[in-house]
Amino acid sequence: MIENVSDVPVSIITNSSANRGEAIAETTGVVNFYSVGDEFGEFSNFTPYPFALDGERWPTSEHYFQAQKFEDKAYKTKIRKSNSPMLAARMGRDLKQKLRRDWESVKVGVWSRCKDRLAR
Repeated sequence: MIENVSDVPVSIITNSSANRGEAIAETTGVVNFYSVGDEFGEFSNFTPYPFALDGERWPTSEHYFQAQKFEDKAYKTKIRKSNSPMLAARMGRDLKQKLRRDWESVKVGVWSRCKDRLAR
């Protein structure tokens, strides 16, 4: 049984890069997951584990991560309030929206803050 999420090395593989629906725990200690409903799906960024961070309540880690790509507070709020993590993900990839300039250099830190918050 896994007691602390932050102790688990996780490899995220998208549905396009693996057979959908398979979850593999290899002897290397890497856990792969593809869907909320699959084995280890509780580790998916689409899993509905609401949490508070940066003074706001976020429905999923996907909502939080995608919103952090932008400086526009109104757009960040729109992502936070979106009805699903899939919609939040689409909004985060909207090429019409201007990404924050430092996104490539801060995105790992953004994810780490989110993961650390979820592990509490």
